[in-house]
Amino acid sequence: MGNTVLARAGLFFRTRAGDASPLARHGAIMFVSMAGVYAADYLFHVSMSRLLGPSDYGALVAFSAILLILYVPVNTIQTAMARHTAYLDEAGQWTAIGPLAVRTMRYFFWYGALGCVALALMSPTLSALLRIDDPLPMITLSGRVLIATTLPVVRGAFQGLQMFVPLGVNLVLEHVSKLAMGIVLAWAGWGLTGAVAGMVLGGAVALAAALAAFRPLVRAGGETPLSPVVRSAGAIAVAMSLFLVATNVDVLLVKALFAPAVAGYYAAAGVAAKIILYATWAIPAVVFPEMVRGHARQGGGHQFLFKGLAASALGAGGLLTAYLVAPDLVIRILFGSSFLPAAPLLGILGFGMTAYQFVFLMMSYEQARGRNRTFPFAMLACIVGFVASLGVLRAASLTQVAWLMALWAWIMCGWMAWLVLWPAWTEQARARRPRAAGDA
Repeated sequence: MGNTVLARAGLFFRTRAGDASPLARHGAIMFVSMAGVYAADYLFHVSMSRLLGPSDYGALVAFSAILLILYVPVNTIQTAMARHTAYLDEAGQWTAIGPLAVRTMRYFFWYGALGCVALALMSPTLSALLRIDDPLPMITLSGRVLIATTLPVVRGAFQGLQMFVPLGVNLVLEHVSKLAMGIVLAWAGWGLTGAVAGMVLGGAVALAAALAAFRPLVRAGGETPLSPVVRSAGAIAVAMSLFLVATNVDVLLVKALFAPAVAGYYAAAGVAAKIILYATWAIPAVVFPEMVRGHARQGGGHQFLFKGLAASALGAGGLLTAYLVAPDLVIRILFGSSFLPAAPLLGILGFGMTAYQFVFLMMSYEQARGRNRTFPFAMLACIVGFVASLGVLRAASLTQVAWLMALWAWIMCGWMAWLVLWPAWTEQARARRPRAAGDA
C-alpha cells in the first residue's frame, strides 16, 4: 500500500530493497549536492564583490549575517518534520505524510508572515544601524523570512522519506537561482537591492519546485493528523540555538575584545575551520532518518549513530590534517596572502570544530529519539564555562582564545558522549547478547 502511494506520487528516489549501502549512496548524493551549493555560493560572492563594489558588498555580507539568524527556525522546522515523517513512513502511515506537511506549513506560514512584516517595519532603523542609506534592500530581504518558515517543511519531508535526490536538487536549485538572478538584477542596475532580491527569488524558486514535487503525495493523502511537529519544535529550537551560539560566540567575543584588524584574522580562521561542519553536514542529514526508524523499531538506531560518528571522523580528520600540515596554503587559497596571520589559528579552531561535529551528531541522535531535556544543559554549561574562562584568564592573544574554544568544545563533546554514547553502547551490547547466546 505504502509503495503504491509513493509510486503514484512519483517519488522513486528512496532506499531500494536489497541496497547494500543506502547510507553510502545517500551520503554521496548529498555530498555532491552540497558541493554544488558551496560552488554556487562562492561564485555569488565573487560576482557580487565585483558588481557592487566594496561598500555595497559589505552591506550584502551584513545581510547574509542576518540570514544566519534564520538558521535556527529553518533547521528546527526541517528536523522536526524529518523526524515525524520518518516515524510515519516506518509505521506504514504514508497517507498521513502529505496532510501533515500541509498542516505544518500552514501553521508556520503565519509566523513567517509576522516575521516578514516585522522586519519590513524595522528596515529603516536596521538600515541606519548598518549605515545603509536606502532601506529598500532590507525591505526586500524581509521576504526571505516567509520562505524560511515554509520551504523547510517540504525539505524535512524529503529528508524523512530518504528522498535525497529531490532534496539535493532542490538545494542546488536554490543557490544556482540565487546566483543567476542576483547577477542579472545587479548588472541591470538594481545594485544591492538586486543582489538581495536574487537571494529572495532563489528561495522562492526552490519553494515552488519543492511544492510541485511534493504535490502528488498530498493528493494521495488520507486523514489529516494533528501535527506533532509543532510540539517538538520548541525543544529542537533550544538545541539549535545553543549550538549556533557555541560555534560563534568566540568570534563575537574576539570582535568585541580585540582590534578590528586582529579580529578579522580570527574571523577568517573561524570561517575556514567551520568548513569541517559544512563539508560533513551530509552525514547527519543522511543518518538522521535512519536513527528515527531504528528507534521506532524497538528502540534501536544506535548503530547509525556509530556509523555517522565514524564517517564524520574520517571526513573531519582529513580536513583537520590539511589544516595542521598546510595552514598557510589553505588560508592563502581561501582569503589571500593578507590573511596569513590567521594560519596558526586554523589547526586549533579546526580541532574544536571537529568536536562540534561530533556534538551535532549526538544531538541529532537524541532528537531522533525524542530526548531533548538533558543535553541542552550540558551545552549551556560549556558555553558559560568558555565565556567565564576567557574573562578569568584574560586571554591576551588570539591563540589563547582559540585554545580555550577548542578545550571547551571537547569538554562539551565528552559530556555529550557520557550522556549519549554510553547508553547507546550499552543498548548495542544488550542487543548482541541474545544473538551470541543463540549461536552458542
